[in-house]
Amino acid sequence: MPHNLELSDFLTGLLHDFDEHLHKYGCYGGSGHSLPSLTNEVLPLFTDRWALSGPNQHTQSILPRIWPALQLASRWLMEDYPLIWFSQLTFGERSQRSSTPGTYLTHTEYGRSAAAVAIVKANLTELGEVVTLVHAPRSSNDHAYGRTYVSRSRLPFLREFSGQDWPQIQDKYKAPTYKHFRPCIVMNTCFQDFFRHGYATSSVTARYRVLFVFAVTLVHEVAHAYHFWLTGLGKEPLWDQWEKKAELGWSWERNVVGLVVEPLEDARTGNYRILFATQLEECRDLEHRDRVVARLIGPRTISPTKLNKDSKYRKWPLLQPDTFRGSELFLDKACDWYIAAIHAIPMAWIVSWFEEATWARRKRGWVTQNRYNPPQLPDSFVVLYERRQDHARLMRPLLPDIAADAILLRQIARKIAKKPATTGSAQGLHR
Repeated sequence: MPHNLELSDFLTGLLHDFDEHLHKYGCYGGSGHSLPSLTNEVLPLFTDRWALSGPNQHTQSILPRIWPALQLASRWLMEDYPLIWFSQLTFGERSQRSSTPGTYLTHTEYGRSAAAVAIVKANLTELGEVVTLVHAPRSSNDHAYGRTYVSRSRLPFLREFSGQDWPQIQDKYKAPTYKHFRPCIVMNTCFQDFFRHGYATSSVTARYRVLFVFAVTLVHEVAHAYHFWLTGLGKEPLWDQWEKKAELGWSWERNVVGLVVEPLEDARTGNYRILFATQLEECRDLEHRDRVVARLIGPRTISPTKLNKDSKYRKWPLLQPDTFRGSELFLDKACDWYIAAIHAIPMAWIVSWFEEATWARRKRGWVTQNRYNPPQLPDSFVVLYERRQDHARLMRPLLPDIAADAILLRQIARKIAKKPATTGSAQGLHR
């Protein structure tokens, strides 16, 4: 279910060109990964609020298979420190941005308090009694992984369902005095299809990838649903003033998960061949562009636009700024010069989210620092895609223990020996 075929083709090309690199960094996964070990309960929000019947509704039959994803989604909504994101959404002061129009939230001391987080938990409990979750029927042509509506009545496929198909809502939440929306979250049927038909023949690592994206998507949509329920408004605020556009789901992913996930689907099986993470930054001028490159790729020797197999230049597609998932947080739609850092996510990082011991260790760190820090990716394979108007190129790190890269490194060393560089490696990419 790729949301953008051009991007899917581009990422598939990366797998072909840099297969040896991806294996080296553990991005495919291999064997030896343990099974999920989370011990927390699953919130009623994720067990009791699914459509009971209706077209293409099979939640009960796949429940044992999606249970680890529901545990992970619940964990994000149960732990105090990750919930500070929701607390800012609840108690942050609304301010007007002066540079470009937009309402953004500012941090408050109360929003970080135990009392505030307790209120957020109570709010999520109530939301979990009025929200509806449903798998998109086959008639839906929405390619988003998830979509949230302010109520069931707004569903474009509402007429395909009857009243008895929906989970019940208590009468007190239907009274005219109840001022909150009763949102409805729609999950793309690609997830259900995998757990029904692809799961049994898939590897442990393939299952982990789909479970992770399913869990992330669920809470991404809960972020939207929570805002609808809390405010009664459709228009969302910027979670902080640095976001380009108000999109609370992407904001939650960026601030709590730590990155925006870009899955690459295998059309034959419905699972994800690999998960990428994207960071995007707009470039203002050459000097700023060099700083962006240095920050995104770190202190590594890099090669511009060369492939792993034949070291020849290649014409790269001109990807629009909104091609990448979550791009609206980082880039203006009219941006004509940007860099996308595309990280191939190691399987160990994905698996760690499903490990009870890892959650306990991370929690100790949050308590010690009295703040939430999303887990950083370990050293991973990354390429930088740069588009400037009608030109695009790729930059990537060189690994000395890969034969083709070792050749390139020797070529670079010979050039440096002949003519000492007068600028940094990132600046040298302009020559």
